[in-house]
Amino acid sequence: MLRTAGLCTTNEIQQPKRERYAKIAISLKVCDSADRIRDTLIHELCHAASWLLDGIRDSHGNSWQYYAQKCNSVHPELPKVTRCHNFTINYKIYYECSLCKHRIGRYTRSLNTERFLCARCRGPLVLLPLFRKDGTPIVPHVRPFAKYVQENYRAVFNATAGISHGDVMKRLSKDYFACKRKKKS
Repeated sequence: MLRTAGLCTTNEIQQPKRERYAKIAISLKVCDSADRIRDTLIHELCHAASWLLDGIRDSHGNSWQYYAQKCNSVHPELPKVTRCHNFTINYKIYYECSLCKHRIGRYTRSLNTERFLCARCRGPLVLLPLFRKDGTPIVPHVRPFAKYVQENYRAVFNATAGISHGDVMKRLSKDYFACKRKKKS
């Protein structure tokens, strides 16, 4: 679940006797705070109550609305139980259109900016720098060995034709630690 905050799955078992059950799932990516988890859980509990107590599966129909209004009246200090969540999803990665500045959020670097265009204006997409959930920028840290591999992989692979990736990495590892020992002495 990447866009929905929660899901209530309902069903019934016929054997040995007829029993209804409900299962609630909460999206950990969308519900990234205690308040969001609480609000989503209350929403999904209204679905479960509608099915378990009344035997009605009507999505956000009259039965669900009855339990949502009941929650709102019993606990007026909490935000109102609504049909859809009204919080913005905190994505880890954002792409921005260089023409209209429309932003597209993702949890992974899943968009190929050379292949995909902005859906609104057909402009080119640009990957924005990474930010934490609190808005502070993330400066990527490249470990020294990873940097060494980036700089030397192609040279070792081309110098030893027909060698497997695993063998190239073993060779790079030996070379890296040999260079490291030379620097220490």
